[in-house]
Amino acid sequence: MVTLGVDLSAQPKGTAWCVLRWSVGSAEVIDLGCGADDDKLLSLFPIADKVAVDVPFGWPDEFVKAISAHHQQAPWPRTESKHLTFRVTDRFVHQQTGRWPLSVSSDRIGITAMRAARLLSTWSNGKPFDRAMDGHIIEVYPAAALRMWGFSVQGYKGVKSENRDARVKLLAGLCRCATWLRLTSDAERRCVASDDELDSLIAAIVARASILNSIVDRPGSADPVARREGWIHLPTRDSLSGLANAEA
Repeated sequence: MVTLGVDLSAQPKGTAWCVLRWSVGSAEVIDLGCGADDDKLLSLFPIADKVAVDVPFGWPDEFVKAISAHHQQAPWPRTESKHLTFRVTDRFVHQQTGRWPLSVSSDRIGITAMRAARLLSTWSNGKPFDRAMDGHIIEVYPAAALRMWGFSVQGYKGVKSENRDARVKLLAGLCRCATWLRLTSDAERRCVASDDELDSLIAAIVARASILNSIVDRPGSADPVARREGWIHLPTRDSLSGLANAEA
């Protein structure tokens, strides 16, 4: 079994990928890199049994309605600001982890989401795409996944020496808990050097959790909205250590 994790950026330069090959008792990094354009990603998608992408798959319903009304010269709706800035899945993640995802409607992550929309439209040949995606491609949030597994994510993003030190500590903790993870010295070096590549590794691990159904259940009431807004797949809190126990 193979899983693919993608840390998507607005530009190829910051877009990282990680391919994990799973067998009983182990998972091996077989491809890890940064600098993926759309063609590269589209070539990687078919090789994986599950693809996990770190990017919002859609925008908040209330934001879309408000912008549409504004565009038509209609009054701006009387809507709470948090419903304009955060999706249902973002609020669910905050309830579960205490961490707010970036707002796709008010933060620069929106530019990356536009790239994702184009990429996923190409992948689906322009057909309707279920953004809750319990199928081949899912939306993930590596920092929230790490929180679910009990890790501190303070300061691991960035290029400063203290950010690198935080990644060293985080990666060491991950390897202690996930004794099945097989990292080459080059993969370890790359994850320490780049939070993008580390996030792609985490995404690939969450993809495996999704395959094994070790994902926090989505409230049924969220299903219709999630198909439009997207849904972040969170691993269950106790899932990490056993992800390689099942048959690949």
